[in-house]
Amino acid sequence: MSSTNESDHPIIYDLDKAYKMIGGFGNAQKVAFVCLCVIRNSGLVYMYIFNLMIMEQPYVCKTNRDQNFKACPKQEICANRNIQGFEYKLDENY
Repeated sequence: MSSTNESDHPIIYDLDKAYKMIGGFGNAQKVAFVCLCVIRNSGLVYMYIFNLMIMEQPYVCKTNRDQNFKACPKQEICANRNIQGFEYKLDENY
């Protein structure tokens, strides 16, 4: 940051001077700093389980009552869900 005075010489501010001019490192910045440090150092559990939340859910389906459930894509479910006897459910063994 720089500013000019009456003699057109630039005044150079360092980070400490800038903090003093804006009122210092406030409580909001201190809280944010502590929270970010805790999140960074905590093992990021929320980041680890995020992948589980975005994985595609597998389904199993069958076309008639005599048949066993088999893995099927969601496109097959969308195409056949109005057919009588078609059943699908989440694959709980996944």
